[in-house]
Amino acid sequence: MTSPRAVCIVGAGATGLTLARELDQAGHHPIVLEAAEAPGGKCASLDLNGRGYDLGGHICTPRYTALARLAAEMSVATEQATPTFVHNPATGTWAPPDLSPLFGADGHRRYADLRAELFPDIAAPGLAHSARALAAPVDQWLADNRLQPLGTALGPGYTASGYGRLGSGVPALYFAKYAELTGLVTDHAELTATAGAFTVAGGFGHLWQRIADALPDVRLRARIQRVERGDQGVRITTDTGTVEADDLVLTVPLDRILPVLDATDDEREIAAKVRHIDYRTLVFTAHGLPRSGFYLLAEQAADKAKTGQCASFHHRYDDRHVYTGYLYGPDDAGEEAADLLAQEAGRLGGSVESVSVQRCWEFMPHFASEDLRAGILDRLEDLQGERRTYHAGSLPAFELIECNVSYAQDLARRFFPALRPYTAVPHQQPAPHRTQLDEAALAAWLKDAVATELDLPLHDIDLDAPLYDYAFDSISFASLQAALSDLLGTHVPSIDLINQATIGAIARHLTTDRSPEHHPAPAKRPALLLPMTPARSFFCAGGAVGTVQYLRPLARALGPQHPFSAIQAPGHDGGEKPYTDVVELAARYAEEIQQAQPHGPYLLGGHSFGGLVAYETALQLQAAGEEIGGVLVLDTYVPLPGQNSPPADETAAIEELATMNRIVDPTGTTPAPALAPDAPPQQQREQLARLLSATEMLPHESFVLAMLRTYQASLEAYVRYQPPSSDLPVTLFKATDGFPPVLRGDRHIALPLDDPHNGWDPQLCPNLVTVPVPGDHFTLLQEPHLKPLAAAVRHTLNGAIEQPTRPSTH
Repeated sequence: MTSPRAVCIVGAGATGLTLARELDQAGHHPIVLEAAEAPGGKCASLDLNGRGYDLGGHICTPRYTALARLAAEMSVATEQATPTFVHNPATGTWAPPDLSPLFGADGHRRYADLRAELFPDIAAPGLAHSARALAAPVDQWLADNRLQPLGTALGPGYTASGYGRLGSGVPALYFAKYAELTGLVTDHAELTATAGAFTVAGGFGHLWQRIADALPDVRLRARIQRVERGDQGVRITTDTGTVEADDLVLTVPLDRILPVLDATDDEREIAAKVRHIDYRTLVFTAHGLPRSGFYLLAEQAADKAKTGQCASFHHRYDDRHVYTGYLYGPDDAGEEAADLLAQEAGRLGGSVESVSVQRCWEFMPHFASEDLRAGILDRLEDLQGERRTYHAGSLPAFELIECNVSYAQDLARRFFPALRPYTAVPHQQPAPHRTQLDEAALAAWLKDAVATELDLPLHDIDLDAPLYDYAFDSISFASLQAALSDLLGTHVPSIDLINQATIGAIARHLTTDRSPEHHPAPAKRPALLLPMTPARSFFCAGGAVGTVQYLRPLARALGPQHPFSAIQAPGHDGGEKPYTDVVELAARYAEEIQQAQPHGPYLLGGHSFGGLVAYETALQLQAAGEEIGGVLVLDTYVPLPGQNSPPADETAAIEELATMNRIVDPTGTTPAPALAPDAPPQQQREQLARLLSATEMLPHESFVLAMLRTYQASLEAYVRYQPPSSDLPVTLFKATDGFPPVLRGDRHIALPLDDPHNGWDPQLCPNLVTVPVPGDHFTLLQEPHLKPLAAAVRHTLNGAIEQPTRPSTH
């Protein structure tokens, strides 16, 4: 087993604290060194008379999913961000950003096609994957690709964020990364620009302080004097003492740490090529300026703009006259930034009373176009792990909070194997911010999300069509559900998506006032039923993994004359602890079924492990005095008695689920890279999620962990259960191609593979009927085997309801 590693992290900004939290959760020992008196770095907050003012990040778009989850995990509140306005120097007026240029002359689609062809990974953590394709200067790249409207629409925000002017020679890589994180280059950017923007309540400092307080070793006011690295570890000498560790993570750019680093020639060469932009934050009191918004000065994005003038300012609190302003410079004439700010305020009709704080940043570390073409970011990534040193922060990730957080998490999970499971966000944890959308806006979002999730043209998505008309599987459906929950800031149950007649009806349902005072929630556990047709007659339990979307093809093949409800396992989405006992699980299923249909006759069934649970559920309903029309088990095997429970082994379980996927997808239409058994658990989970067709919308960690926990619990319940005798009418649909080997090593479960009834004893179940169907245990639910299976199930259902069994008398 891998031993815990002591990791010294230089910098307690967004990157360093996020990384330290990941390592701490994984069982390692992070030690964070920070020269400042408070955590947060460029994203720190200033407390002024009881209010927090952010020196860095303000506006978080719906694309800030890693940051939103981090805030939720730390129970740090978020709130709706102030609106954004752009100054028109010709009229002297302010207006919301004009996004119409994004959609002119088909430029929006041209950008999307260019991205798909040349830099498809631009939204993924890091920059190296897209650097060579986007090495040209921004203005040249926009012109060469006829994308000047993109620059017109996004230029003011890009410049105000501290990334330079479009004509300053900064490579297009950084502009494209900014554009992706705004969400404004997605379809329906009009919606994304106005909906879902949030910020941390009271300032980002609350988040970083909360994380720092939860960590075991964060040392503030620690100035590094020397860094020495060797084969056995690293030694960092500070003015407060010496730190010895196994590994070193630098969250500051190489050129900043170079004076105290025992640098190699390669490190020195890379450091010499790092460039920065001089950027300043001023917290000031003013009168006469517009209030309650983030204000961008479009004139400062022009190449002729004077260095040192204000690029943007932010007013947050209605009862305060305090602003934060952002400036480049100062200029070559040496004018002080405060004087320039006062001049700019006067030009805009206001006056500056005082400046409380001025912070100067060597902002946005980056490389020039020629260096990107030569592969310098690849060289930086190649240094990961060399001399026990790793590089994170804005240089490899980009100067945005979301980019720094997601890159830090990715780096931790790539290079530091977890010694214990990562802690997933509890299902009950409220989302950080509830977006208020009207019905039309949410319908547009749903249309775009379905198209994105299923890789379909937008015009193919019909708002008047049922959601189940589209080819969702368990993973893609969960991805859509998770993204919608993130957008609305509240958990959206599966039933809210499935139980509506059309996609448009979903939008209407979710934009109706669902607050507790209007719709008080009953005190009960989450529903497990997914009604796949309007009424509920055939209740079918899913297999050991717990999800049920794979049963949808059967539900549709049976047709509307045979209503179908699938039962998904408790814990499949992380909402509760999964059951390890079939009898207890069946009692839960019986409770759910009777909420949907208070009295029998009942038609029950299940696939694989779900068939055993359906049988036990039928027994319990029968014992309660209800009639049972039939129990239909889809290739369910009764395990041989006296077996030990399969030991928990996450790596083996991941490979088992991957093997199941390969069996049902032999043509490779789903990308199926080999899973690396020696990779860190987090990386294996990510690989599994990708293998199962997940997209970037899905929070992989929480979903995959829940799936693995449910799968392990189901296997443990499975080997412990032996079906008792009964007079229930049981129909076994036996797959003629058998049960392919799936379970690994000592997790193997002994099954009666040669038994004609899959281990079901006709003497214990005298009303047992076995129906052969084509396919194997996993493929019987797929074409070309689906049609004969559906015909056999339909025939059984047609006869079952006519002669239900009476309640058992023994």
